[in-house]
Amino acid sequence: LEEQVALRTKELEANQEELKSSYEELQQQTLWLSAQKEEIENQQALIVGKSNELELKNKRLLELNQEKNSLVGIVAHDLRSPLAAIMSALELIKMQPDLTEEEVKRLLSSIEEFVNRQLGMINRILDMEAVESGEYSFKKQKIDLNVFIKRVVEDLASASDKKNIKIRPLLTTIPKFIDADSSYLRQIIENLVSNAIKFSPEHSNIYLLLEEGKGSIRIGVKDEGPGISPSDQKKMFNKFQKLSAKPTGGESSTGLGLSIVKRFVEAMDGRVWCESTLGEGATFWVEFKSVEK
Repeated sequence: LEEQVALRTKELEANQEELKSSYEELQQQTLWLSAQKEEIENQQALIVGKSNELELKNKRLLELNQEKNSLVGIVAHDLRSPLAAIMSALELIKMQPDLTEEEVKRLLSSIEEFVNRQLGMINRILDMEAVESGEYSFKKQKIDLNVFIKRVVEDLASASDKKNIKIRPLLTTIPKFIDADSSYLRQIIENLVSNAIKFSPEHSNIYLLLEEGKGSIRIGVKDEGPGISPSDQKKMFNKFQKLSAKPTGGESSTGLGLSIVKRFVEAMDGRVWCESTLGEGATFWVEFKSVEK
């Protein structure tokens, strides 16, 4: 009996040792499987990340392709039209040597206008590219808005006079100062006023407003045009956006003016927005921090 008990004990010990060995092997396999699972999860996360990154890049490529198509459309239409008009005027001067001095001057004036229109469109495209690539620098200085706006209005008088539009600066005699880059601020105001001229009917008014808030000053450009629909207001500050309203004098539009305004304003720590009701004109506001004299 003792021998049987001893034999049985040895068998049990051997089985126990075998079980222990199997358990340790199972533990190692479990650890290996856990490591494999973690690695698979990491790979899956990496794949998801790459997929999202690829999706974003693909979306950006589609946007760039759309911008390229829009740019090609501008070059093909808006830039080609003035060129055709220039060539026609030059052909007329060449083919009719008996034109009077007054007639030649009028044709040369038309050519100059078309060239300036082309230059303006090209500059707007280059301005936008410079802003987006960060290749611009601001030289801020203290600017009296009353004086500054009056000068800009004087420079835009010829454009408004062609449509018998009156630009009326409703300013104050009290100096109002902001810190801004004068060159970029001029482009902001010029773009907003030029837009107002472009979409306003003849014999209407455009008002330049100044409002003072808590630590800020607002510049307003108010027109008597057709107004802007809510759907257009949502996209009007995007690049290459042609809105439903059409220029009243057949002027061309790149769809870049308002997007440039937004980029320049925000780059100088300001904000811009539009208030408009269809049929009641539009008011564009630009707001900057005010500074002491």
